[in-house]
Amino acid sequence: MITFTLANGDSSVDLMLDERREIRSMLTVLKEAGKIGGETENYVCRSLLQNRVISLYKTFEEEKIFSGDVISLEVLNG
Repeated sequence: MITFTLANGDSSVDLMLDERREIRSMLTVLKEAGKIGGETENYVCRSLLQNRVISLYKTFEEEKIFSGDVISLEVLNG
């Protein structure tokens, strides 16, 4: 399990997830819960500790996201 912060604009939430979970599946669950809007394909996730964009199609483990990281959720401009 990893614990990290997901920052989305002016709001943020602390999450605890299995590091083997695919990143886009987390976004789908958050969308279904009404925590984020739009389509998951329109988002870019960025690790603020590593200062790089991470793939939505990989797991947190594959992207080397560890506890304490902050993931910034950014909307792609059409």
